[in-house]
Amino acid sequence: MALIPMFFSLSILLSCLSGFVLSTQGMFIKRTFLNMPLSIFENNVLDQTKNEDDINQKFITFEVNNFSLLNEEFEINRIFYFDMINLKNDIIEYINYSLKNKINTYYFGIRFYEYDDGVFKESEEYPNGVKIRLVCNHHEMYNIDTSLSFFIEEGSVIEYE
Repeated sequence: MALIPMFFSLSILLSCLSGFVLSTQGMFIKRTFLNMPLSIFENNVLDQTKNEDDINQKFITFEVNNFSLLNEEFEINRIFYFDMINLKNDIIEYINYSLKNKINTYYFGIRFYEYDDGVFKESEEYPNGVKIRLVCNHHEMYNIDTSLSFFIEEGSVIEYE
């Protein structure tokens, strides 16, 4: 008779312990994805004016065409955008390295957007916004489905919520 209460208390304790372990693993996977280093995105920001020679050439053209404006400051309209191929490769490399031996398979989606005044429009030419989605199964029926968005504003990368 004394074995029945011990059996039930032991089964409750083991259920709580296994639930704790599974939720901790799930939180680790989600935290690893959501705390993706911002440097991955910053290193993949390109400038449409590729180098200083382009900038100097534009400045010289400006000076020749507009003699009366020589004393005013010249500002080049710079367009910053994400390098789509390298960014995708860097994110996949980060996920593979960080979640090695934590999950077997995952589905990874990435969309590039043009962010303008709070509106995302899908773009493939000069995308300044990116949305990343991760879907994985870390244990039989425990799924993780989360996404993350970033956009470039004035040359710096900002997380979008």
